[in-house]
Amino acid sequence: GYEGPGAIDMLTQSLEFATTGGMGLEEAMSGVVAISKIYGVEGNKLKEVLASLNTVENATGASMQDLNIAIQEAGSVAKTSGVDVNELSAMMAALRERAIPAGEAANGLKTIFTRLRSETDEARAIYEKYGITVQEGNGQLKEADEILMDLAEVWPKLTDVEREELAQANAGVYQKNKFLSLMDDLNSETSTYAKTLDALGDSESGVADYTNEMNIFL
Repeated sequence: GYEGPGAIDMLTQSLEFATTGGMGLEEAMSGVVAISKIYGVEGNKLKEVLASLNTVENATGASMQDLNIAIQEAGSVAKTSGVDVNELSAMMAALRERAIPAGEAANGLKTIFTRLRSETDEARAIYEKYGITVQEGNGQLKEADEILMDLAEVWPKLTDVEREELAQANAGVYQKNKFLSLMDDLNSETSTYAKTLDALGDSESGVADYTNEMNIFL
């Protein structure tokens, strides 16, 4: 738990997050605690993460509430899979802009991150055909976002049958539409994923915008 100044800071940041993101305090506090514990951040570093969610909201169709759901549902798996908070937010934004509800999108991403690095027999043959690997040369698993980028690069070369097989292998029957939506976005000239990461490039400006917006409400 948090005590003394740490507890006061967490409460203050939760109040600011709730106000700026249009959430109830309990929902905001759950998100702030999750972010702090998953990413090991407090104080100004925590504020930078919260400001990044505001930046994503301003740049895309995903709300801070959507991103809060993504972090609480998929943040731990994402971090273990090598996907940082900005990349997770960008993927969430891509799915939200394709009208996938936040809870479904978050669950889909959690499944994708888990299955991407567990190469199935169905996926292996297609991976080998197109030179895709899930391991580095030293035998360590690649980060999930790197595997996704590798797949996106060869995606236009795949047949419809191969795409369907990979979607089911990497996301399962119930989540494959999220995988297909991600591949569509990563191959789009107006990719939400790329646009979001570009918007997140200036963290200092993001914190300033977050503070300004917060002051308007407070």
